[in-house]
Amino acid sequence: MKDDVRGLIAQLMDPLAMLELIDAIQRLGLEYHFKREIKCTLDSVHEHTNANRFQYGELHAATLRFRLLRQHGYYEMPQ
Repeated sequence: MKDDVRGLIAQLMDPLAMLELIDAIQRLGLEYHFKREIKCTLDSVHEHTNANRFQYGELHAATLRFRLLRQHGYYEMPQ
């Protein structure tokens, strides 16, 4: 099943869907199985935060992105 989840993380293109999947993995307590995949995904989200600032257009997406990035130590916006 871990391989299925890894494949799902790699296939998702929608940033909100990726963040929701990461949130679900964390809530299930399975984060330690997917540390590398979560880091790569959050690195990508963090790098593109300024460029896609208003792309999501939802309060849910903005707060989820903010919370996940803060939980994983991303405190500064990329330049």
